[in-house]
Amino acid sequence: SWSRSARISLALWAAGTGLAGLCAPGPAAGEVHHVAAGDSITAVLLRAQPGDTLRLSGDYRERLVIDLRVTLAGDGTARILGSYEGTVVHVTAPGTVLEGLEIAESGPHLTKDMAAVLVEADDVTVRGCSIRESLHGIYVKGGNRAQILANRVQGREDLIESDRGNGIHLWNSRQNRVEGNEIFQVRDGIYFSFAHETEIRDNHIHHVRYGLHYMYSNDNSFSDNLFEHSVAGAALMYSERITFERNTFARCRGFRAYGILLQSM
Repeated sequence: SWSRSARISLALWAAGTGLAGLCAPGPAAGEVHHVAAGDSITAVLLRAQPGDTLRLSGDYRERLVIDLRVTLAGDGTARILGSYEGTVVHVTAPGTVLEGLEIAESGPHLTKDMAAVLVEADDVTVRGCSIRESLHGIYVKGGNRAQILANRVQGREDLIESDRGNGIHLWNSRQNRVEGNEIFQVRDGIYFSFAHETEIRDNHIHHVRYGLHYMYSNDNSFSDNLFEHSVAGAALMYSERITFERNTFARCRGFRAYGILLQSM
């Protein structure tokens, strides 16, 4: 089941800005395209315009490149399945929104940065999604101001820990918000590398190697997160001006277990 923090965040989103609002786009919204289960999402994207919404229901077995600012919105049953080949959803358009989707079955090759969701654009939102059977879950690669909210990210149990990807991976990125997510059975829960000015709050990360793995990243804040049942709650290296408030590091177990490990900070 989803963690308490993820359920609360998802409920608040749905009540305040989400599912009810999706039923009736405002006057400034673009066209709404209903994509039937099994139809090609890519074919609809080719004729869509910036600001349009694609509503999904049921299963879609394809890999997507989203190079146009759109919203992909699921109804709670929508699944985008990548058949274990490559990245499932690759976002290159600034302002894209993914919400209410299950995204699964990415390819297995770490050297090719395969992920359920690969973000290479600014101002992208991934909200209320279920990520499973993924290598990396959500990989923000060079994009800024990503909003990663109330998602559930589960890695591949069939792979040994060293062959798994990270739940949320941030690289060469800044001014992101990661809130209300549950992350488990991945290699590292949240991985930072050259990622700055980011807010991490109210996440539940468990049954991973390091809940937070972190290097060369400055001016970030962490509050009200729960890191538990891992080898280390957090491993932080070569970074400055980090704020930790009201986080819990619990039940770290292993040959080299730590609650918080600091090196050259």
